[in-house]
Amino acid sequence: MYCKNNIDMITFVCCYNNQKELNEMLLSSYKKIIKDDFDCNLLLIDTKSKGYKSAVEAYNAEIKNNYNDLGDILIFLHQDIAFDNCEFINSICAVLEKNPNTVIGFAGMAKDKRVYSNLQYFKSKNFIVRNQIDGIKEVESVDECCYAMTKELWSRVRFDEKVCYHWHLYAVDFCLSAKSLCNSKVVVLPDVIYHKQDGGDVGMFTDKYFLKTMWRLMRKNVKNYSAILAPCYIVETNVFRGGLKLLRTYIKNCFVK
Repeated sequence: MYCKNNIDMITFVCCYNNQKELNEMLLSSYKKIIKDDFDCNLLLIDTKSKGYKSAVEAYNAEIKNNYNDLGDILIFLHQDIAFDNCEFINSICAVLEKNPNTVIGFAGMAKDKRVYSNLQYFKSKNFIVRNQIDGIKEVESVDECCYAMTKELWSRVRFDEKVCYHWHLYAVDFCLSAKSLCNSKVVVLPDVIYHKQDGGDVGMFTDKYFLKTMWRLMRKNVKNYSAILAPCYIVETNVFRGGLKLLRTYIKNCFVK
């Protein structure tokens, strides 16, 4: 059982738009691993039926509406995440009990501009990125697929609905804001969890919404950071150089097959 000396409960938070995938991945794992004696609960957000226009709009609204029923720790997961033991929960608790201002992820970009993660694909069990870790790794930002924080840190920072107006980069924005506002550390844990691999291309999908969100993220952080180091995409906050890279990416997406 995970540590819970000063932790009353843990809440898994998931926005979903595919009930079948949710059942096969996240809920199947949760039902197998999280037994009755585990102080956990679920906050599942059906973004289609509730008409949310962005992930952070959904998160902010639903966390606020259910605040008193949520645990001391919030673990945000995508619907296509799975796990086969509770060790990652133990690790999250251990870090947040000691350093409650920390943002925790399972894939993240470090200062050396490398992505570190022990995430594996669900069926093949192949590692998703090249760089694995054997201990806690400090990073600049984490991927949205699975990340965690205390409820108290969320209350102090919140997700930025103006910057993250769509479905991209909200964990990156939260990491940068938490570092600026609360002097938070951002870390990646070495525990193995699983991500579903679909039949499409592997990698970051930099559509126009991603690029527009990145532009807003650049402008927000121009005074605090020289560059945005997001998993799988790096851009300077300088308007000319950063804007030129985003433009090049947009043109490539439109015209290069």
